[in-house]
Amino acid sequence: EAAIQCYNFYKITGNGSKTLTDCDIRYSDKVAASMTWKSGDVIHVMGSLSVPAGVTLTIQKGAIIKFATGAELKTDGGSIIAEGGLFTHIADDSEEAGGDTNEDGTATVPVYDAYELTGFTLSEDCEVRYVTAAYAGGSINDGETVTLGGNRIYKISSDIVVRGGGKLIIQPGAILKMEENKGIFVYSRGTLEAIGTRAQPIVITSSKDDSYGGDTNGDGDDSMPGGGDWNYLEIIGEGKANLAYCTLMYGAPNNESGIVHVGRGSVLEMDSCIVAHGKYDGIWNWGGYVTVRNSIIMGVGMSVASY
Repeated sequence: EAAIQCYNFYKITGNGSKTLTDCDIRYSDKVAASMTWKSGDVIHVMGSLSVPAGVTLTIQKGAIIKFATGAELKTDGGSIIAEGGLFTHIADDSEEAGGDTNEDGTATVPVYDAYELTGFTLSEDCEVRYVTAAYAGGSINDGETVTLGGNRIYKISSDIVVRGGGKLIIQPGAILKMEENKGIFVYSRGTLEAIGTRAQPIVITSSKDDSYGGDTNGDGDDSMPGGGDWNYLEIIGEGKANLAYCTLMYGAPNNESGIVHVGRGSVLEMDSCIVAHGKYDGIWNWGGYVTVRNSIIMGVGMSVASY
């Protein structure tokens, strides 16, 4: 069993001036020297932990970093190289997070948006739990590419519109929680690429769906997801969408619509996906080119409605 390293668990204080000479101070509020958090390491960050100038902290895939409420990992002139690792709340007792490392049984539960990661970039091999990112949506125009990173939870508060020559990439493990009446629209010559994996599927679902990403709308059991909670994924005017290992649920609020809506001349490629629990149909194809392989469409009116 790996030892747990705790940072910012103590403070050096006193009245008047204080001078520390030839002292080796470890596990305080600063990373004192360049180091690597390796695979199998379990790190508890109990407060604000910074990496000062001249110091590099490398985080390898397989390291587990758990944050107390109010904690932060940040650069302060130094460098943090996050090659991988699981970042989560200290009350995350799941097996992947090292179990009950704070040894309080079921007394505490993870809190959303209770810790911060500041001043460094996370690689695709990083998994971040219990932190949501608000994505305001808007237009992705000609020559622009927007990437929604994997293993993140996104609150989608406005329509995402991919216009001609624009591209939206959704990486494996991303969860998009769609607010009421919001949708993803891929217009003429726009492109959507949402390629998940079996281990890290992409999920596009209702903001009320607590089964993916937890209770991100913060209302406990007061709301339940249902068909038509959000709009739909629409590909029209020779737009293109390539989806693999994606789950799309609780869309299609209107008659003659599906959770996925394909217009004339547009292209939808779908492999190993789940389309479920729409108010109306699963896939609505109005003269587009649709290819669906190894996928499940359930809990809808018509699985594929072609016109």
